[in-house]
Amino acid sequence: MIAIHLSDRTPDFKAFCERFVKEFNSGVQVIFYKVNDDEMQTRTAKFRVRCNMLTGDISAIRSVLNLQSYTCHFGCLHCYCEAVTESSIFGNGRKRTYACSEVYALRTNDSYQKDLIELFAAGAHSFYGVMGASHLCNLVRVPEDVAIDYFHTVLLEPFKEDITRIVCSFMSINRESSIIKTVKISGFVDPQFNHFREAIEMSIFPSEFKRKIKSWTNINSYKDIEWKNLLLYIMPTVLTDICNGACKPLFLVNLCLANAVIVLMKDNVSASDIKQSQDNCINGTLTEHLY
Repeated sequence: MIAIHLSDRTPDFKAFCERFVKEFNSGVQVIFYKVNDDEMQTRTAKFRVRCNMLTGDISAIRSVLNLQSYTCHFGCLHCYCEAVTESSIFGNGRKRTYACSEVYALRTNDSYQKDLIELFAAGAHSFYGVMGASHLCNLVRVPEDVAIDYFHTVLLEPFKEDITRIVCSFMSINRESSIIKTVKISGFVDPQFNHFREAIEMSIFPSEFKRKIKSWTNINSYKDIEWKNLLLYIMPTVLTDICNGACKPLFLVNLCLANAVIVLMKDNVSASDIKQSQDNCINGTLTEHLY
């Protein structure tokens, strides 16, 4: 089942889901014919259907599940990490961000149900981001049956910001001496831009990508498909060669996060794959706060 915004107006997901659940629970009208004559009978048949995964745009998913916007204090559906508001690195206002930590409480369907009970008992507007019961009722377990929107949570947030920093320059904290100071790390120079362009011209990407990736001089106009190919294919190969010097540590942080995503992008994910992904996430987040 896919939920997605189809226009610039927010759809009424509550009305849509209520109709869907009603029709789902009411069964299907089936027509039967008796053998050797034209007598017809109509009966209601019900099928046992299991939702494998709910996926879609993060804002649409949260609306379907009756949760606050992902910019709220508890915008992650799968954990209880609390957000804080900080200045954007691009200087265009303030935004939500999340503290790095090895230990944080994970949401389960049991904890989600307890949050609902606490919400109703307190009569509050929201409780840990939950505004009320899911509009899909019990057809989908929250959060076990809900996929993570990796495009918004990975590509367009820390990954996009950090890669833009590496290409364009960024400020870093120098902790090598007893005096902590902020230093500027220069962005890419012409030889690095040329290396990137030449490597991309020789690269063959999946058939879903019908054109060449734009030059890094136009990185601010990259589309989602370019960020996806950058994360999955270009970063572990091309960028490993050209990201050197003072920007190398920040690149390695993002390479860990990229590997955490890549190892899970297969049809059958094993327990060892999940453990490897978790280790990569921990290794990346432990050092990310330095930059």
